Amino acid sequence: MYHLMIVVWSLLGISVALPICNEFATTKVDISEFQTYVASGEWLGVWSVEIGSSSNFGKTHNKWYKSPRGPTYRRDTVTFNQNNKSCDSRSFHYDLLENACGVSLHQVNGTRIEQFFSQNISKYFWWYICISPDSDGGCNQGFFDLQIRDLRSAYDFGIKRPQMT
Repeated sequence: MYHLMIVVWSLLGISVALPICNEFATTKVDISEFQTYVASGEWLGVWSVEIGSSSNFGKTHNKWYKSPRGPTYRRDTVTFNQNNKSCDSRSFHYDLLENACGVSLHQVNGTRIEQFFSQNISKYFWWYICISPDSDGGCNQGFFDLQIRDLRSAYDFGIKRPQMT
């Protein structure tokens, strides 16, 4: 139900409040769960809702891990660009925090904020990513995605996946 509300609010141009954790109070992911499950494998986006203006990004393949350059976490993403019909690779660095909503990643030298919610974190999570937060705690542009653990080998379906760095 809440996903539908996000779509409607986005279509109406209403920003979505960042602390959506009120709707997911029993499914918050804590730091230990993030480190043990999310930052220990590769994840595939299977469903997405855009918040705010539409983008040219399609399905994603993500990997979060502890950055070798210090106390931050890094996310590597390969996403399908619908405009040029090719894959784009992106990397972001985040500070790992915990608040009333559970674990929260805040982009180093940027504005992105990520939150995670799940009832079975070893298999899937709902990923809230706000690319452009507004001044009252809402989100002008972002995504609310369903991510599942990607257990495929690099050569499934005869296609070699891009290597995550």
